[in-house]
Amino acid sequence: MLGAIVIGVVSATIFLFATEVKLLRQLELRTYDLRMSLFSKYRPKPEHVAMFYVNEPSLRHMKEQGVSWPWPRELYAMALDFCKRGGAKAVVFDIFFSEDSVYGTADDLAFANGIGNGPPSYFVLFLSKNEAPVSPLEKEVLAKSATALQKPYPEWLETENSLMSLPIREIVLTASGFGNAQLPPDDDGVYRRFSPIEILRETAVPSIAIKVASEIREVKEIAWPLRKNLFLDRMRVPLDEGGMMMLNYYGGADTFPVYPLAGVFASGMQILEGKPPQLSPSVVKDKVVIIGVAAPGLYDLKPTPTAHVYPGPEVHATAIENLLTGDFMRPFRWKATFAVTAVSALAASLGLAWIATSWGITALISLLAAAIIGSSFFCFANGMWMPLVAPFGAMSLSAFGMILKNYLTEGKKRREIKGAFKQYLSPHVVSEISKDPDSLKLGGEEKNVTLFFSDIANFTNISEFTTPTELVGELNTYFSMATKIIQDHFGTLDKYIGDAIMAFWGAPLEMDDHAYNAVLSALSIQEKLNKGSRFKTRIGIHTGPAVVGNIGSDIRFNYTAIGDTVNLASRLESLNKQLGTKTILSESTFSLCSGKIQARRIGRVRVKGRKAPVNIFEPLGKTGDYGRLGFEACEKFASGLALFEGGDFKGAAAIFAQTATGDEDPCAEVYAGVCRAYTKQPPDDFDGVITFNTK
Repeated sequence: MLGAIVIGVVSATIFLFATEVKLLRQLELRTYDLRMSLFSKYRPKPEHVAMFYVNEPSLRHMKEQGVSWPWPRELYAMALDFCKRGGAKAVVFDIFFSEDSVYGTADDLAFANGIGNGPPSYFVLFLSKNEAPVSPLEKEVLAKSATALQKPYPEWLETENSLMSLPIREIVLTASGFGNAQLPPDDDGVYRRFSPIEILRETAVPSIAIKVASEIREVKEIAWPLRKNLFLDRMRVPLDEGGMMMLNYYGGADTFPVYPLAGVFASGMQILEGKPPQLSPSVVKDKVVIIGVAAPGLYDLKPTPTAHVYPGPEVHATAIENLLTGDFMRPFRWKATFAVTAVSALAASLGLAWIATSWGITALISLLAAAIIGSSFFCFANGMWMPLVAPFGAMSLSAFGMILKNYLTEGKKRREIKGAFKQYLSPHVVSEISKDPDSLKLGGEEKNVTLFFSDIANFTNISEFTTPTELVGELNTYFSMATKIIQDHFGTLDKYIGDAIMAFWGAPLEMDDHAYNAVLSALSIQEKLNKGSRFKTRIGIHTGPAVVGNIGSDIRFNYTAIGDTVNLASRLESLNKQLGTKTILSESTFSLCSGKIQARRIGRVRVKGRKAPVNIFEPLGKTGDYGRLGFEACEKFASGLALFEGGDFKGAAAIFAQTATGDEDPCAEVYAGVCRAYTKQPPDDFDGVITFNTK
């Protein structure tokens, strides 16, 4: 056991640190992309952002109209008017305007006028590590970039030194705000995350997504108390260990509503001319509109987990949608990753410490692999990125280590015993035997055991009106349930005989409470069947000496018990049918359960094949639990039984009749009938014993 724990811990430790290796880190990112690509197809479509694109159709259409790229900026003013008419919440320009318009100053002024009269308009910035002097225009840009982030700023914020270039003055003066558009890719060049806020000249400059979302949500305060948690007022934005927000994509390219910008221009012109527009402004109602470039020749295409070619503006759109809806991808924390990895490794090592068969090893590893993969997919479907490589790798390494250890160290005798007894002993008993093989003596050996027989009532009638397929299915379910209960109580399954079960306790290992465990099994089985099963089983239990061992021929043998104890247990099971009971215990069994089991004595009987009478009992539950009968009914039954055994059949019949109402106590009804028959014709030499001459 200690060796298994060591192997599990070492395997988990190795993979927790090994995932920092570039190859494994990129493998983990590939599994992330697979899950994102799969689940994004089934996510609700985004509803808060729409895209106006400079795409190939737009470029081609405008060229046909005699307008080449770059277009006149007054056209963007027309797009802003279109958005205002439609009720857009904001417009984001993912196009950089750092040079004066080639169409002259009037074109820039027309654009600036459109910005001032349109919806709140936001523009992108590009931060740089290069040193550069501060200009008055940059101060204005930074003032419009500021956020409500509390000071002092967190020490982990990335610090930049300048802006790569400034927007033209007309835009700076009329824009509603600015945000950082830089999205650093991961090591493999894929865009999966972004930095929410960075520092430039003592100003907290937000990403364009944070800027737009915080102003639309009217965020009053931004708090960043821990690297992994950013708060926009009360909304928590989960970040990874590096302080980056994971992008929760909604699908491949053009998942967001996409409209060619040329069509927007045309619709805007039609509105000004009083004509019905080809595109209604209502398509942008209550949306954030992103105006950007999606034409391949203009190079704003990025690889993402959901597409190798993905428009850059839709990366910002994804971030804004995530922030407006609170639809985040939450990364696993290090402690959670450690726990999952350690549990996976230890489950493999400890499980294989008890399993020696090839199919058992295969089943366990398959089950653990399925559990790890299933858990990671389940978490991802619920917005949480659970690492897959570390727990899967640790489990695999741990399993390999245990298989190697077992192969090198486990004795042949232990494997033989496990193989021989696994089918009819509980795993606990098999494990105990395999730990100490000398505790088992193969062959016939007399032991004091408790025998258990069960049989399904009216099984012939049930099978007559049930198809063979349905019957086998129900029977398998019943056998599985009953066998599990027997083995959970450390019993040994002997055999199935048609619809009957034979089991025993007290062998191959000695146990002090074998009678008690047998009775508990019977009570549990009856309780399960009472919850909706159409099978009703009759159970007989008797404790006594029996020969137990591998009994049979040289060709085929079975580990079983034989002797009078076995026969009596079988007879007691049959008595249930005639006495109206479900479970009958012999006196020897009940005496060993004294103080633990509540039971009522149901008389003395003489069964077929035995001259000596047997005192029998019906178990009701654990001590103090009188089950469905209740204390008073049991007391009345005992009074009636005393009169019956004393020969007062008339008096006994009256008492039994009081408790035998309906189906509440079939046994009392049986006794009432016997008493009435004996009243009319008393038996000769009555000694208080009922004799049964049939099985």
